[in-house]
Amino acid sequence: MTKDFVKNDDYRRFIAELKSRVQSAQIKAAVKVNEELIGLYWEIGKQLVERQRASKWGDNVIAQIATDLTREAGIEGI
Repeated sequence: MTKDFVKNDDYRRFIAELKSRVQSAQIKAAVKVNEELIGLYWEIGKQLVERQRASKWGDNVIAQIATDLTREAGIEGI
């Protein structure tokens, strides 16, 4: 069987359409992930400020939280 069909304009358009659909889906997925992460970070920041004020924690609590979360995630030294 020969690969003559790869020279066919209809085939090339089909491949281009498939590539375009895959790229579009990848972009949409990345946007959704970014939306979720931004929402998460916003809520975390809000909770940190509220808790810091309510508990009268000092400014050093943010650095301590970062240290503790990093240790918990097992990503120390990164």
